[in-house]
Amino acid sequence: MSTVLNSVASFTPLRRRNNSLLVTDKKALAVRQREEAFTLGYDALYRWACRLTSDALEAEDLLQDCYVAFVSTNTNAFIENLDGYLRRMLAYMLRSKRTREARHNLAQLEEAYELEGGINVLAEIEEASVKMRLSVNSD
Repeated sequence: MSTVLNSVASFTPLRRRNNSLLVTDKKALAVRQREEAFTLGYDALYRWACRLTSDALEAEDLLQDCYVAFVSTNTNAFIENLDGYLRRMLAYMLRSKRTREARHNLAQLEEAYELEGGINVLAEIEEASVKMRLSVNSD
């Protein structure tokens, strides 16, 4: 088992008041059920994430993000095909991450181009001033 599941904070045990579960206890129970469901399919999901990313470290990061998102979801909807749901969730999260990275890289390229343009302008100004000095000295 990976450190992914161990790194997430554990929840307090259920409390009973007047023989009925509190609303927070119901949420804690739902979180626990999601944790258990994720844990049962962890190995298969890890292999899937490794296949998607081709990198074990990136796969672990992606799986941890998926775990946190899945466990913290506030929906009580029944998921018929949990394995398929989590695999699709991993694929969408990877696509979103790659899109953000591509956007960030594009911004860096644009910034570098602007800096390069600024350097060229400075070089042109310096070249013009050298030409002016040479023409003044030759007169």
